[in-house]
Amino acid sequence: MEQMYILSNTTTAAFGQLKSGLAESGSALRRLMMAPLTKVNRVRRFDPVVKKV
Repeated sequence: MEQMYILSNTTTAAFGQLKSGLAESGSALRRLMMAPLTKVNRVRRFDPVVKKV
């Protein structure tokens, strides 16, 4: 699972696996998810090209 988090650029807090045991606020989780969402938007641009190939 750790490798999946690293490859997808996702924080473990997004799936509720906090190591510190503290609850995160909604705004903190949104900031943690900015990097994976940016990666998805970059990859989404290539989707039509890949389907065409």
